[in-house]
Amino acid sequence: MHKRQRTRVMAERSYRKYWLGALLVCLMVVNGFEAYTAKVMTKYGEIQGLWSRSTRGRLVAYYLGIPYAQPPVGDLRFRSPQPWNRTWKDTFEATKNAPWCIQLEENEIFGSEDCLYLNIYVPVETFVDFREPKGEPKGESYPSGIGVRPWRKIRHRNGRQPRALTSLFDGPRFNPSNNQLPFEYASMASKVSPGNYGLKDIVLALRWVNENIDAFNGDPKRVTLWGHSSGSAAVHMMVFNNKTEGLFNRYIMHGGTAVSAWAMNTKSWSRKMALQMAKLFDCLPKEEKEEEKKTMTKVNNQNDKKDKKKDRVQTTTTEPEVTTKEKENSIEDKEYTEEEEEEIMWCMRNVNMKSKKMAAMLDYSGFFWTPCCIFGPTVEEESEDAVLTMHPLTAMKSRRFRDIPFIIGVTKDEGLMKTMAVLSDESNEKELLNNFEMLLPPMLEYTQLISNTTEFVDAIKEFYFAGNVSATFKKNITQVTSDALIFWPTYQTLKYQSEIMKSSTYFFLFAYEGTFSSTFATGLPIRFGVAHIDDLNYLYPKLNHMYRDHMLHNTESDITMINIMTEMWASFVANG
Repeated sequence: MHKRQRTRVMAERSYRKYWLGALLVCLMVVNGFEAYTAKVMTKYGEIQGLWSRSTRGRLVAYYLGIPYAQPPVGDLRFRSPQPWNRTWKDTFEATKNAPWCIQLEENEIFGSEDCLYLNIYVPVETFVDFREPKGEPKGESYPSGIGVRPWRKIRHRNGRQPRALTSLFDGPRFNPSNNQLPFEYASMASKVSPGNYGLKDIVLALRWVNENIDAFNGDPKRVTLWGHSSGSAAVHMMVFNNKTEGLFNRYIMHGGTAVSAWAMNTKSWSRKMALQMAKLFDCLPKEEKEEEKKTMTKVNNQNDKKDKKKDRVQTTTTEPEVTTKEKENSIEDKEYTEEEEEEIMWCMRNVNMKSKKMAAMLDYSGFFWTPCCIFGPTVEEESEDAVLTMHPLTAMKSRRFRDIPFIIGVTKDEGLMKTMAVLSDESNEKELLNNFEMLLPPMLEYTQLISNTTEFVDAIKEFYFAGNVSATFKKNITQVTSDALIFWPTYQTLKYQSEIMKSSTYFFLFAYEGTFSSTFATGLPIRFGVAHIDDLNYLYPKLNHMYRDHMLHNTESDITMINIMTEMWASFVANG
């Protein structure tokens, strides 16, 4: 493979794992656990767990694969999750992980739609000399919170949580999983298919925890929700949802907010993606299919004419021209009756979502994998189970959010998640510079938000590059990207929430450059800075596992940072 292609592929794969794989939400519940049995009684019946020890010698009870919702398959696909409603006559053996949620990796879809399960970890306080309750946020779970979407390759083969994650926490941690890809957020922007199913999974898992937390000696009044990246944005969205009142009491956000440009999709975009998916699986109403055939015939005829002129005319256009009339006939502008939309969704509930067609749609090849999330949260209509009926920025400005303590933080060079592939390869840098106006908006995830691309890009050129992009490109491109993706929305969150809140608000800037870096994804053992997800490694050692072939080990400074991070987060979980 050509060096440029290899660098881009490695960066794109890594970026997907960091952004989508970081869809983490964790519940941390503080309290001591002094019962020396891994058997508990919940409202659904008795559950048998298993014992393990953490790296610091703490004895931990593991409860794996506990269902918190009915399997979202068949008629429940693309619908709001339904709570678990069965009881166990015999003891439920919670000793192995449930299947991975369905997800995309390396052009292949794997996993199962039936994956709405909780993993619960309960340390036994008396086995180590920690007297005050503490929580240890992890990449896959949080001391008092919900974990959404586990990292696939970090899991131990026996399905247990890596032992280091349970070293410092004195209360149970609940780590729920939820479905990915279109199952989470596909939306017709209507009441037939409103979307936001992933957010509704989180709410349902929170309710399960609230109803059963006593069985694990947890305190329902001391529940912390924690997330990183897109998981952080999902956590933030819970704050604007009155259905979560009393279900969690504080939260932690790393590298992402609900007002980040990439965190939300517009209604029109969401509908467009849902209809394109329906078209892919031949699920559009018959009348529309006939119209598509006519359009395809017309396009083919136009292409034939262009081919005949190929020797006489040289064109610089890389995409086919679309007339105004053709735009009016695009599928996303088509209005369907409620009955027709029901027909579309019925068809979509019966297709094979693990097919190569679906993988091809999701594995699109934009400039360094942009946009990040073709399916994502969107504003939905008011309904009994709606979770996001107002844009988070509007809600913040209107003071419609829960006044509870929170931590929010960023790394020094967040934008490296996208720019590291440019900084490490001159050909990629050249491509971006030569197509700056076209590539910058999607790279910054602003395509859905701007109406005048030229005006937007010109303003950025002037503010960040003094009008000369190439002269200071390497110096400033990461700053531009960091500001757009993470820093500006973080500032907005602090501005609009902290100025009127009575509860404590904490901000951190993580600038420690340790042994491991997510910028190793370029294939080069070079640290370009402190990138997105680098801070997470001191709470959950994902990078140590990903780059173990580099034969690197944590230094004394790394271990000190691990202790600082875990102690600080544990203190917040316990005390707010």
